[in-house]
Amino acid sequence: MQLSFDPIVCGLVLVAFFLALHEYRRNTRVILKIIDASALMSRSVDKYNGKWYHKLVFTIRNQGRTLHSLSVFLEFSGPNKSGWITCPLHRRSTTHSDHTQFPPGMVGVFSFESPEIDQGQRGMLLLLSDVRAQDAVLSVYSNGYLAKSFRIGRAGDKAKLIWNRLAWRFNSAFDTHIQRPSQRPLTKLGEVLPYAHPLHVKVNSFLANLKKEAEAVGPDTTRPSNAPS
Repeated sequence: MQLSFDPIVCGLVLVAFFLALHEYRRNTRVILKIIDASALMSRSVDKYNGKWYHKLVFTIRNQGRTLHSLSVFLEFSGPNKSGWITCPLHRRSTTHSDHTQFPPGMVGVFSFESPEIDQGQRGMLLLLSDVRAQDAVLSVYSNGYLAKSFRIGRAGDKAKLIWNRLAWRFNSAFDTHIQRPSQRPLTKLGEVLPYAHPLHVKVNSFLANLKKEAEAVGPDTTRPSNAPS
């Protein structure tokens, strides 16, 4: 009996195999991705008496197995490698509880907002002066166990900054201006190329603004009482 080789059938079998393997790995591995990171000044009429405040926001998407009771922390070593400092971020969700699932495809928003940071936590955050030297990471925990860590201040961040400048120049060619009668025209920014998210830029920007707030209030808010001298 003579067997014939059909390249089309063989190709379809290989495609099906790799799709099944991809699906299996996605359902059995922890795959988290930071899809947005921002450090900005904000204001809302229904928060903090309508005052301006600074916030650091990370948007995380689950692309792997289902996680539970998700929590996110900014972690780093103290000055001169003295100890390990952990600062929890708040999860921005009205439906969050201790047993909330975080299934594949779900997006979670975690942030610091300056009015929510008490004096002790503010002092600990301001001990972070060099994200690379202090091994700063954004750690994601599921049910109290470490699921994923994102290094802050990676060597590739400089390449991301270069990419963002190039992407901005390219995307600006696709900006559109919308004329409005008796009003200033609106500009819709082109977003053909995606932007990278170098985490150290966002973290450093937020900490710089947090320090300015602390200096405006008083010198005692920049260091917790138990901080090493």
